Amino acid sequence: MVASIGKGTVAQYYLRRTEYYLNGKEPAGVWLSNSAALGIKVGQIVDADLFEKLHAGVGPDGRLLITNDGGKERMPGFDLTLSAPKSVSIAFALADPDMRAAIERVQLDACKAVIAMLNREAAFTRRGRNGVVIEKTSLIVAAFQHGEARPAPHIDGRVTADMDLHTHLCLVNLGEKPVREGERGPTFGALDARPLFNAKMLAGSVYHLALSSGLQNLGFQVEVTGRNGIFELVTPTGPLISDDTKRYFSARRSKLEERLAEYDLVTGEAQQLASAVVKATRLSKSSDDRDRFEIWREQAMEQGVDVEHFIDRARTVQALSDRNREILIAQRLADIPSGLTEQESVFERRHLMAAVASGLVGTGAGAERVDIEVERLINSGRIVQLGQDLHGHGLYSTPEMIAIEKSLLKTAQSLAQRHWAAIDEQMINDECRRRGLSDEQRQAALAATDQRALAIVEGAAGSGKTTTLKVVVDAYLAAGKTVRGGAIAHRTAAMLRSELGIDATAIERLLAQIKSGQHILDRNTVLLIDECGQVGSKTMNELVTAVARAGAKLVLVGDRDQLQPISAGPALKILSAVVQPTRVDKIVRQREAWAQDAARAFAKGNAAAGLEAYAARGLLQGCAGAQATIRSAVDRYMDAQARLPGQKHLLIAKSNKTVRALNAEIRSRLRDAGRLTGPDHVIVAGDASGCSFRLHLAVGDKIRFGIRQDKIGTGVINGTVGRVEKIEDLDGEHLLVQATVDGKAVEFSTEALKDGSGRVRLSHDLAVTAYSAQGLTAETATVVLGSEYDRHESYVAVSRARGETQIFYDKSLLSAQAKGEQELRAQQNELADAAEMTYLAAKLSRANLKTSTLALTGEAEIIREQRHRGRDRNELSI
Repeated sequence: MVASIGKGTVAQYYLRRTEYYLNGKEPAGVWLSNSAALGIKVGQIVDADLFEKLHAGVGPDGRLLITNDGGKERMPGFDLTLSAPKSVSIAFALADPDMRAAIERVQLDACKAVIAMLNREAAFTRRGRNGVVIEKTSLIVAAFQHGEARPAPHIDGRVTADMDLHTHLCLVNLGEKPVREGERGPTFGALDARPLFNAKMLAGSVYHLALSSGLQNLGFQVEVTGRNGIFELVTPTGPLISDDTKRYFSARRSKLEERLAEYDLVTGEAQQLASAVVKATRLSKSSDDRDRFEIWREQAMEQGVDVEHFIDRARTVQALSDRNREILIAQRLADIPSGLTEQESVFERRHLMAAVASGLVGTGAGAERVDIEVERLINSGRIVQLGQDLHGHGLYSTPEMIAIEKSLLKTAQSLAQRHWAAIDEQMINDECRRRGLSDEQRQAALAATDQRALAIVEGAAGSGKTTTLKVVVDAYLAAGKTVRGGAIAHRTAAMLRSELGIDATAIERLLAQIKSGQHILDRNTVLLIDECGQVGSKTMNELVTAVARAGAKLVLVGDRDQLQPISAGPALKILSAVVQPTRVDKIVRQREAWAQDAARAFAKGNAAAGLEAYAARGLLQGCAGAQATIRSAVDRYMDAQARLPGQKHLLIAKSNKTVRALNAEIRSRLRDAGRLTGPDHVIVAGDASGCSFRLHLAVGDKIRFGIRQDKIGTGVINGTVGRVEKIEDLDGEHLLVQATVDGKAVEFSTEALKDGSGRVRLSHDLAVTAYSAQGLTAETATVVLGSEYDRHESYVAVSRARGETQIFYDKSLLSAQAKGEQELRAQQNELADAAEMTYLAAKLSRANLKTSTLALTGEAEIIREQRHRGRDRNELSI
């Protein structure tokens, strides 16, 4: 973890760590803060007695600076750890004393840059009842630099500590408050932790920028290698350090990743778990007591590193001219506005600053340039401030995104006011009664078939929206109208085809057909979009505009409580300001009342009640480790298929990685049962997150396409599914596959499915992610649950099945994650099952709602108020 922040610090831990078995090899801690009231200043050596007092909330004179909050145990502080890239740590280890000292100064300067940023952006105290008054403060920070990791066994059998240049920035949990009238001297309060934790990514990007710039000033060349400005040292001809050498000198990290691999996770995705694993390991004694730099030089030579010329080889780079630097900076920052609005209409100042800082890494610009470029983007009009958060930080968007959402609102208003052919109310009432629909469903059917050209039906998962829509579709077809369907997911569109009997396709393909001039919509067409809560503002604006131009009618069906759009903008929320959605809340999917109540609990953010309901019926099962969790979930899934062979069954997980682990277990069993034939062919594939993986394909495999390719049959898009019928190896890298897709035989080369990074966008169609599961209904569902789910994802996962849903979770992982959030001093305490469930419930109850630009400008609210004042008598709300 290059930049991590944890709550709970113990003063003695850092003092002991500096003095422990290293015999004074680590430098003493230094203060990075000035405080006359506390007697500290920047650069001053940390005094152990004062450091411990401040952690306890006590001043130099023994006076209590801060009181306990209602008897709760006070959090002593926070640990922000900044770790240099491995190539920098190796350069630090192999450099001569002068260059080593220079690298250490660069590390310290980078830490100072981070603290300066945090003081400007994230240093606040709280005052008043429940801390409602937020005030600026300055952080009290001690820096402890360490040059190595804890000793660990290497592949050659040695037990030594690897070089690992990192600094613990210990943020004492108190800050000086502004002096108010009547106060005789300075007063202190606890820090507001929220902005500190929110600034973790920003701290990492500023650290990378300051560190890389300092190293460039020393003559090193850097190259960005990952997100958030992560970089490594390079030479003009390639990497400075080989991957094998980096792996050798990362023995402790390798051990950690071996443990994390049991959970199919990497450290960046499991910070709490990684933290718990690290802290659970006691300080070890190296098997070699010689000078550590001597040991590292010897090990490096054994790894084939030219130690004598290493630093010279790393510093053979000519610095950029000022002109070329400015050109590079302009190029790097050009795409930041559009990049920030790919997934959010509105972004925060911390996101803008982090993007700018990451973009500057490698240009030679210093950390002070971040504020300059942020202001330049704002002053240029490419970034627009729409408001402020409760800490006074800006909330921003781009002119393009603002224009899109304004267009969506305006076009939707026009569409809602347009008269369209209505279906006779009495006929709808009679048909609903004949089919046994509830009053809620009847009202929704009436709203969807009235005279408006825009209608919204919104309701709970499993509330029978499809049954309602069947009445709507049949009525329009009987009236001579054409009904077309669309959805973000291919699976949902397929469901519309099979259950409603209409021509339905994924929205991506639908828009492509419209743009190509195909006659898809006209004045006689009703376009029905299902699971519209997943549609972002840009895509919805294109749909609404196309419907308005064609004179068609648009019926939107969805639920704001379920999954949010991946792309920017909560379109359904915007449209709900124009047309009051007709609600259908009574759940009819689950047969048992308790399961309906549990689904409602998850939807409302009361995951504790939902989990308790499943646990009480033996349907919540903790497993000892990832493999046990995977096997148990697949056992149940395949048993359900065997017991009810004619029914649909779902196996649901959160991440693509967990889905792949489930798929691998299923394929192994299908292979044993003879349902997969011929050899496994292996290709390098990729998922939507940009992760590469090895995909095994055999005859009989169910496959899912992850990219649009019009040359395959009648065309495939992201989400199209099929079955492999034959495979031919073309050249050892690409495969020629014959498959059945939508009942038709197709043939394609895997080369045709490569993305821009050369990864084949293909996967197995067995287990599904929660995102892909929305809109689907099954007889049973098996859910692999974990703390990575939020409220919306957990709600979708547990609401798919008519019959039984069973939940499995990795008890070992959950325990480690919950433990990782405890304070440092309590790390070794055992957690009760109740505490683990409390932790899980809190994670599953998190809302992740998106904000539109219109919510901050107030335009949507104005439209909503106008609608309420002049609501048409036919506009129904239940």
